[in-house]
Amino acid sequence: MIKYVFLDVDGVISTYDESMYSTKDYWIEHPWAKRLNIMHGFNTECVKIYNEIILETGCKTILSSDWKRHGRTLSDLDEIFKQNGVVESPIDVTPDYRDNYSNLEYGRSIEIIHYIAENHINVDDIVILDDLNLEMLFPPKVKNRFIKTHFEYGIKEEGFKDLIINMLK
Repeated sequence: MIKYVFLDVDGVISTYDESMYSTKDYWIEHPWAKRLNIMHGFNTECVKIYNEIILETGCKTILSSDWKRHGRTLSDLDEIFKQNGVVESPIDVTPDYRDNYSNLEYGRSIEIIHYIAENHINVDDIVILDDLNLEMLFPPKVKNRFIKTHFEYGIKEEGFKDLIINMLK
């Protein structure tokens, strides 16, 4: 049985520290990032933890993050994830309804719910990782598969790795 992680980037595998890094300096250090309009990288400790989760559970990533926007293809996302050291890139992205909803949380939750329904995914086979307050917008069964991270720490917060792995096993 395939397990899936609906992954937000900022606040999950990229934290406050990375967002505060100078984009100009990042682009000088990483020319590929300028071409793909990437403002900052991923947190190395969060990536290490995410890689351990992938390797231990065999989960597949569905990108629910706004990093799917700006015309980025799965090939672009593959390059971004590989350049940041993630062992497996997203296999797909959720639909992009952001322009249809003024509330970011509502739009993100609808995108995830729609993806699950359209792809006939068993809710018991997913984990949703996001730093947005999505829990009030999901039906109960989906809400139980949601882990809210904090922008400052992402998934490196104590206990998150084990929680995610246990939910995916």
